[in-house]
Amino acid sequence: MSDRTPSSSPVPRNAILVVEGEEPTRRRTGDYLDAAGHAVLRVANGSAAMGLIKRYRDELGVVLLDLEAQGVNGLDVLRHIRADASLDHLPIMVVTVDGDRDARRRAAAVGADEFLVQPIDQVELVARVRHLLHLRDLARRAVSMQGMLDTLASVIERRDRYTGDHAHRVAAFAVRAAEELGVPAGERLPMLEGAVIRDVGMVSVPDAIVLSPRALTAEERVVVEHHVLEGVAICGRLAPDSILLKVVRHHHEAWDGTGYPDHLRGEGIPLCARIVAACDAFDALVSPRPYRTAMSWAEAHRVLQEGAGSQWDPDVVQALQRILAIDAALVEAAHVGGAQLGEMLGLWRDRLVRQVDRDAR
Repeated sequence: MSDRTPSSSPVPRNAILVVEGEEPTRRRTGDYLDAAGHAVLRVANGSAAMGLIKRYRDELGVVLLDLEAQGVNGLDVLRHIRADASLDHLPIMVVTVDGDRDARRRAAAVGADEFLVQPIDQVELVARVRHLLHLRDLARRAVSMQGMLDTLASVIERRDRYTGDHAHRVAAFAVRAAEELGVPAGERLPMLEGAVIRDVGMVSVPDAIVLSPRALTAEERVVVEHHVLEGVAICGRLAPDSILLKVVRHHHEAWDGTGYPDHLRGEGIPLCARIVAACDAFDALVSPRPYRTAMSWAEAHRVLQEGAGSQWDPDVVQALQRILAIDAALVEAAHVGGAQLGEMLGLWRDRLVRQVDRDAR
């Protein structure tokens, strides 16, 4: 494409935006990418770049950014992109001169994904852009998958006006507790997804039981407990050892072996499931139910502490209590719920996708 893109021109998905102040370099870089089969947008300055990013945000695949771009400089463009949560998954490759470590340091601090040194090598450029496009597609698939997971969770929760944002609160608590415990990003991401849909099997439980205003009978509890196996069946296309499936199957196991469905105990319960179990219990305690009122957060903390070492992993309980004591943003989002909680989870999800990719390199 030419340096100036007509406002009426459609932009193919995964177009590469080249922001480069020097016309010969801009033309040569665009030609390299064009020869590799990529659609290319070329601009000479940061102001034009920000306009195209605003207009074509969903179509862009990678931004190739010269920090010394004219007008609004490249670092400001980078800040503009990273300040917009909806663009957090847009990969940015910064072009610097050889040896300019300070520029790299500043760009990395703002959120650059890759660095390329001038003069640009054609093979290296094409390979890195291909890698960043793969990252972009992973993020898009994660968002799409999470949309489906969220839909499943909402189907479950619409049956019960008492649960509200329960699934998202549990997922948010679990991700932060797992981070506190040092769980790698590659495990936190599927744990988040599993926490959201852990009770998908509840679709098989009759409304008369789900909405019962009294404590359940022994027979009704058997029906409810079977929901984890129904959930496993619904998620049956996943690998048996996947973390998401482990959360669905084992989030009702107990530290002392009295849980279900497999009566696992202690560290025999997958860590991701132990984390979700404690977070699920805490949020259930502070939420109203047809047969009881909600506990205060202080009361719920006391119940968890009393059950640490019998019902729940004591290390997980301590980690959950620590993050709820120090993470004001999480606590506020949990109380407000709705869009604020959903946006927080979405931002965390995107960052986890990016971290998983960086860790795999």
